[in-house]
Amino acid sequence: MDLALAYSHLDLSVKSISSLDFDKLVVYANTAPRNQLSFISVLDLPRNVKCTLWVRYVDNLPTFAEVSNYVTMDARIAWKPIPTLELSLVGQNLLEPKHKEFGADMFGNISADVERSMYGKMTWSF
Repeated sequence: MDLALAYSHLDLSVKSISSLDFDKLVVYANTAPRNQLSFISVLDLPRNVKCTLWVRYVDNLPTFAEVSNYVTMDARIAWKPIPTLELSLVGQNLLEPKHKEFGADMFGNISADVERSMYGKMTWSF
């Protein structure tokens, strides 16, 4: 079993070098989460099966009131029946039906919900 834990803290202070009140760099300075935590577990199972779980915490975005903190989890199970072929099933954002990752701003960008999803994948190496 492989385990990985990651944490990041962002403390950003930006000052405008422009005489304009409207400076994109200053406006976007507080659009990133201050704290993020990530945990990944990879488990090798018998018969060439691998199971991966990825849990993430993302802090709220200070500039956008509608983007609150969230915890989500992705899961992946993969099987290699032969060395050159891998079949996998992936589920993303499994803990909630949807969440926001960014908010609408004054430049025309609109907020969107990231929804729970699942997909299958086949990888053939040659």
